[in-house]
Amino acid sequence: MSLGRIPIWQRPEAYSTLDSIRAVQSGEAELGVDLGDHVVLIGQSQGGGAAFATAAFAPDYAPDIDIRGTVSTGIPFLTPQLMTAVATANPDKVDPTIAYLLYIGLLAEQAPTHVPASSMFTAKAAPVLDKARTGCVVPVFNAVTDAGLTRANTMTPKALEVIQGLAPSLAYPTVKLAHPLFVGTGAQDHDVPPPMQKAVVDAACAAGTVVEAHVYPGLDHSGAVNGSLGDSVPFVRKVMAGRPVTSTCGQPAS
Repeated sequence: MSLGRIPIWQRPEAYSTLDSIRAVQSGEAELGVDLGDHVVLIGQSQGGGAAFATAAFAPDYAPDIDIRGTVSTGIPFLTPQLMTAVATANPDKVDPTIAYLLYIGLLAEQAPTHVPASSMFTAKAAPVLDKARTGCVVPVFNAVTDAGLTRANTMTPKALEVIQGLAPSLAYPTVKLAHPLFVGTGAQDHDVPPPMQKAVVDAACAAGTVVEAHVYPGLDHSGAVNGSLGDSVPFVRKVMAGRPVTSTCGQPAS
């Protein structure tokens, strides 16, 4: 794998998670608890991506950890095609999720290419880009809306070129997991579009991962977390007990 294709966000997320699991398990005696050896990875949004990446890196980096399953809701899947679709959708609509594009631009500054984020965005977007350098996502969402930012008045021609080039380094190292995967998607998710989440399900299924996937009508990005509990909790109980999970691969979304 060339330097430009090294997963520049999934690897540190995955290694940090796996190291944290090791630390907790090794400190059980000091904590005075018995947590057991079985592990389930659970995450939402970027955390869902981190959980998936952790599962993907685990066999090589931490084969000593007994991971039984992964639960991801609102999971991103950043292929070049999907990132292009997100970057070019509804060009004239004021959209808070443009904040994510600003964050990707800031990430590009730290990638091996070191592309200045200022070259990717317009002068109109510059004040919000500065907020994104130090601000959390909700205030940046609000700043995008207040500034009336659209993709058309935010992105320069350089932006799409950089986003497409950065995509391979944002890819998961593999979509074939060594254990079952649960994916919960809110049908009204505007932060991580349902087609993006379906794409990771389809890719994981095609690679041979056992996947249980559900789409929840009327729920948005955050709503899928609690909305999926009726399905995700039984999934966790099954994998922790070593019982088989019925794959939904090839079935209509439910």
